[in-house]
Amino acid sequence: MINEQIRDKEVRLIGPDGEQLGIMSAKEAYFKAKDANLDLVKIAPTAKPPVCKIIDYGKYRYELARKAKEAKKKVPAHSEIIYLGWIMAGGIKGYKDMVKKYNVRAVCAVGMSRTGTQTEEVRTKNSIPKNIPLFTLQGNFDLEKLHGVYKMTMNMMVKTAGKSLAEKTDRTPEEDDLLEMMTNGKGRVCLENLNAVIEWYHNEQ
Repeated sequence: MINEQIRDKEVRLIGPDGEQLGIMSAKEAYFKAKDANLDLVKIAPTAKPPVCKIIDYGKYRYELARKAKEAKKKVPAHSEIIYLGWIMAGGIKGYKDMVKKYNVRAVCAVGMSRTGTQTEEVRTKNSIPKNIPLFTLQGNFDLEKLHGVYKMTMNMMVKTAGKSLAEKTDRTPEEDDLLEMMTNGKGRVCLENLNAVIEWYHNEQ
């Protein structure tokens, strides 16, 4: 979770240079991040109180992706993995390459639709076998965090699909949620989204 999504009564705050800023309300921590022109990111949600850090979220995501890429190089071919990728135009980024190299035990696909919905459409689009569990997870939507062709593509989608949804008079609850994400840029990332994944994993052990 980031910025306004963090609504804990108290959080332990770490500054941008790693300094301990103490325990305070999530609102106060968010304003400190805003004053520094940075983001408030929850880095240890299960701690008591949760730990948040003031950082550049764009750089933070880049660093996580870099580390993930380095870690992937160390995974031997044909290893059993749970693959997580983001959805764009129905396709799961990187999935087709992964199934050629690894034994994919389950797939987590992150998109804008509600967690647990559109699984059959995503499964069909990506040719995911029926015996491989597929979990669709709802993520964040923030155009300011995108770059290049991805930002241009999502901008076009908001203008076209967003306009169509806004003009629709019989929207479903899922369509209302999607429209709110596109117009207000709100995210839906939370630990509860992983409940089905965690339950499946425990049952496999």
